Amino acid sequence: MEKPTNKKSKALKILGIFGITILVLIIAVVGVFFYYKNSNVEITPVSVNPKNTEVYQALVAGLIDDPLVDVQQNKVVVAYTITADQRDKEQFMLYYTLGAVESILPNLETAEVIHYLNDKPTTYTVALKDVSDYKAGKLTDDEFNEKIQKSA
Repeated sequence: MEKPTNKKSKALKILGIFGITILVLIIAVVGVFFYYKNSNVEITPVSVNPKNTEVYQALVAGLIDDPLVDVQQNKVVVAYTITADQRDKEQFMLYYTLGAVESILPNLETAEVIHYLNDKPTTYTVALKDVSDYKAGKLTDDEFNEKIQKSA
């Protein structure tokens, strides 16, 4: 007669460990469900300002990578990173941003554009009326540049 093997007992042990693991997972999922079901956590829906999206899309179309846009009550804040190979286009990027913002949001008072170069911010602030006047030819390049406040 043959000796009984331990294969059946090993299989039962593995099945037992697997069964216990599944049981613990089921208890954990049910516990989490009841915890959140009975908690007073309110989920607040996020409202997206369509003007943020409109300015963002215009800037991305102008090859400005992943700008942050925040349209506020009287001003707009735009921030983006300038890479080393874009450094020579910094003024173009600023003027493009200001022109796009003024076209989309002509009734705001000011625009604040923050350039990040090597993680160092430079902030440019200008009245959108001055941008409008510059676009209309009422200001020269020098006059417009004087209207832009720069701070590092």
